[in-house]
Amino acid sequence: MKNNTKLTKRESDIYAYVAGYIQDNNYSPTRLEIAEKFGISPQAIQKHIVGLCYAGMIGIYPGKKRNIELLPSQKRTSQKGLLLSKLGHRKMKMLAIFKNIKTRCSRLEDKNYGGRGIKCLWKSFDDFNEDMGRSYDNHVNRFGVRDTTIDRVNVNGNYSKYNCRWATRKVQANNKRKRKNS
Repeated sequence: MKNNTKLTKRESDIYAYVAGYIQDNNYSPTRLEIAEKFGISPQAIQKHIVGLCYAGMIGIYPGKKRNIELLPSQKRTSQKGLLLSKLGHRKMKMLAIFKNIKTRCSRLEDKNYGGRGIKCLWKSFDDFNEDMGRSYDNHVNRFGVRDTTIDRVNVNGNYSKYNCRWATRKVQANNKRKRKNS
């Protein structure tokens, strides 16, 4: 898998905050605490946490509220992207993407997704993983995890294996619906 160990400024800031928090408290902050510190959503924080995990800076114990562990520098080179569980980092990333899709589609007040009638046709994460997992791995191997996003081919269609693909950020940015001028 292609790993880019160069951190974004936000990831560096989050890492410094988490390291300081752990040093002061002997346990890690929650995603909500980190989000409040940086004034962004817990979902956005999760993306940065995943980036830090892929960079080998931290490990994650899924299923716990305070689940971030700093990796010693000697482990970083041999354990890039380590998720400290049987779930695995790839599956955890896929689960985060699936949850974001379900959330977008269930919010009727969201005029870009649920409010427009966009639905997620996958009934479970296992169905999503079965349909999209192999192509996700192929895309990540080719473009890296940071440039792998889920994209609906028909922007007016539902999320399904027949209408979704993995795309780079550039491809996804060019695949937009035409909006009426206000």
